[in-house]
Amino acid sequence: MRRVRALRIGYRPVEAQIPPATDGIAKVDLTMKAVALMLDRVQVDANRECPRRVDGEAAFALWQQARAGLLATIVAREARPAAMLDLQYERDLSGFGERVEGQRVRITTIDGGTTAFRAARPASQFVQTGFATDSGGSHILFDPDAEVLLDDAFTSGYCFSIADPDLSRPREVGLEFRPAKRDTRRVDISGVLWVDTAVRALKEIEYRHLGLGPAVDRLRPGGRVSFREMPNGAVVIDRWSMRMVNEDTTAKLGAMRVTGRYAVTEGGGELARARWPDGSEWHASLGTLRVHVRDQRGQAAVGAVLRLDSTDYLGQADSSGMLDIGDLLPGPYSAVVIDSALDAIGVRLPTNLTFVAARDSLVEKTLVLPAATDTVKRRCQMSGAYSDGSLFVIARAVNPDGTPLRGARWNIRGRSLVTSDDGVFAYCTGIAPGNGAAVEISVWRDHAGRGNPSAVATVVPKDKITAVRIVVPELKSP
Repeated sequence: MRRVRALRIGYRPVEAQIPPATDGIAKVDLTMKAVALMLDRVQVDANRECPRRVDGEAAFALWQQARAGLLATIVAREARPAAMLDLQYERDLSGFGERVEGQRVRITTIDGGTTAFRAARPASQFVQTGFATDSGGSHILFDPDAEVLLDDAFTSGYCFSIADPDLSRPREVGLEFRPAKRDTRRVDISGVLWVDTAVRALKEIEYRHLGLGPAVDRLRPGGRVSFREMPNGAVVIDRWSMRMVNEDTTAKLGAMRVTGRYAVTEGGGELARARWPDGSEWHASLGTLRVHVRDQRGQAAVGAVLRLDSTDYLGQADSSGMLDIGDLLPGPYSAVVIDSALDAIGVRLPTNLTFVAARDSLVEKTLVLPAATDTVKRRCQMSGAYSDGSLFVIARAVNPDGTPLRGARWNIRGRSLVTSDDGVFAYCTGIAPGNGAAVEISVWRDHAGRGNPSAVATVVPKDKITAVRIVVPELKSP
């Protein structure tokens, strides 16, 4: 190495000669001067496809500064790997996509990770083929990341201008980007990269997908990618989201079901926590749930396990019956109880505990634990297989890959019905406690139950609830 060059958003680049090393260490002092105006004029060698604009020089000046900020995220990703807790979510949005109806959250731990989010393709491929691909007649959409925007292929394929001011961003200047040449046969993006000129930092990219059709365009498909500088100077992508519009052929309007309507969903993620080898830490502003758990006698339910439905959020009650679940993304949640008797087949006990989490807030609730016997009893009563005093058998039929087998025929002691959507069925009649009698369960993949059963399981009920997981083989081709 002979020379070193330093780049930082909001400052002029600086270069210096690397002096001879002393004891294997070469020390270089660099002094960077702030840019007086982040919209300072520069010489522009723009894409010939882009129209000349009066703000062209200012736009490219801002773009040069933004590129330094984008480069910082890439350098931090490679040079300062961190232990990260990443939250990924999918949300169902109602109406025109203004309200969250439900969400699913997955928690991922990345040890020594370089990033929690990266684009799926290089910039050159996006510029050439667009930000979507067809799969089974549906579009799979893609997000841009820092590396995509920094790539020369993106610069050469897009036009830049200064965005109109946004009153909600009083300290920020926007750099608008749009395709240099629109091709109606492909899906493209246009958007704004926002820069905070006061603290000289990248803030956010917001973009829209183009080319999905007028009906979809009205529902604003697109996304956001936000940047944050960590306490140790590393710049990371801390939040990202994509708003997707899918055709919903079973949409309900009043009492009628109609076709041709659209469902709006949002997928994305957020960096909840990060820790670097130098001891630096960062925590996102997220919500917390605190639950006082009691059993049906009013005593502290020590060791009770609570999960937020359709998520990886989990908590266990301490010796006082108290449990906390933190790092909650904003949005609605409902809680279920994990019972030891039913956990083997993945059946959870529903509760009436629902709440909406918000950033930097604590939600406190009290919960009386539901009884596992009540949950199984209700299933038996629904299928007409219940009598007082009987032991309970509950089973889940699954495919070889572990997914629930819905619509399969089951038979116990002459009682024959079809499994529910979750592959679960229950039998609670005529099984006397303590007699040691075996119960044979037959399952057919064919809901009509023709021919020999696809799987047979034999159990000897001893406890009040016996849970059985039955793997049903695939039908063999003739």
